[in-house]
Amino acid sequence: MTNDLAQLGLPVVFFFNETDSTNTAAKRLILEGKISEDAVITCARQTNGRGRRGRSWLDDGGNSLCVTLVKKLDIAEHLERLPLAVALGVYDALSSFSTNLGIKWPNDILCGGKKLSGILVELFDSYALMGVGVNVLNVDFPDEIKSIATSLRILGANAPCKDDVLIKLVECVFSSVKAISSDEAFSAALVRYKAVSLTIHKHVCVFGAAGTATGFVKDFDDVGRIILVDNNGYESIIDVGDVSLREVK
Repeated sequence: MTNDLAQLGLPVVFFFNETDSTNTAAKRLILEGKISEDAVITCARQTNGRGRRGRSWLDDGGNSLCVTLVKKLDIAEHLERLPLAVALGVYDALSSFSTNLGIKWPNDILCGGKKLSGILVELFDSYALMGVGVNVLNVDFPDEIKSIATSLRILGANAPCKDDVLIKLVECVFSSVKAISSDEAFSAALVRYKAVSLTIHKHVCVFGAAGTATGFVKDFDDVGRIILVDNNGYESIIDVGDVSLREVK
């Protein structure tokens, strides 16, 4: 695996048999001076994975792929584009193993209404930490998430090997993230994002720190934020929050 990643131009790979969270491990490595460039941190098993808004990411006995891609930042003015670019990269990678996937804003990868992958993007020091969790080999889930989760194995994916998925993720995500530095490339990425979005042109509820907003997703703006139209026709921009496609019929 390490040699395969090195061929992609990423020689810095950290593998742990077990760690609390790959994003947390990445922060420790940066503070220890062990990361000074782009890097990959992954593990056989993660014990305290985190998702967006403080949620946990369940690693079912090592059946999930948990990885953090570390990107040295040098384009601060375009960081608002990063979540969309990462989501599109993960979508591209997983589409190599399964079909009929979509992106629920901002960056959950779903199939048939069930979550296949989650993404947590954090900024730390002068680095972007792009944490990705993918359900790969899972055949069952706890009762509380059974109705909303799926895996590549359940979807009948071709050769659902964690190493294969990791290599494809690294290739696609780092390639996608390059788009944030170019207006033209990012505009093309946004068109592709809209084409696979499960959120655009839907009636949704958005749960955020300021409360709940309900309305119709008219479009995404030029950095991927939701343009939401409420029942009175008033438009607002949503840049942070969790979208529910089930709350509004």
